[in-house]
Amino acid sequence: SECEDENTIAQALEESAKLAVAQHRSLKESMVDATGCLKLFSMPPREDDAEPDHLKTSQDSLLRGIQACDNVQTYLRLCAGTYERAVGQVQLYNFVQKLMAGRRIVASYIAPLVVRMDPDLCALVLDNALANAVKHA
Repeated sequence: SECEDENTIAQALEESAKLAVAQHRSLKESMVDATGCLKLFSMPPREDDAEPDHLKTSQDSLLRGIQACDNVQTYLRLCAGTYERAVGQVQLYNFVQKLMAGRRIVASYIAPLVVRMDPDLCALVLDNALANAVKHA
């Protein structure tokens, strides 16, 4: 019925708004991290600096922000029903490194495997899981 359609649309808009707020917050956090690292990079190094590669950390934060934007696009295509799976061979090590970029995560071992998966969909799911784990841990 028309009323049910309007409720479905209203619910979808509400969910989209929540997603937009969450993704905006994630992107803003990445930009803030990158800005802080660039400021530290531009300052003279301190002797007790435990992480002297602030430029690399800044780059990783920016890459995480780009990944957040890619994840939003994947999510929106899923919601719209236009997402097409793209399963292919992926270097697991490179995939995990990209997922960990800009985060303070240590992987004890990443198997040097080639796996078949949809990297966009897996990145969306795993990025969300990591963000929730960090937020609620």
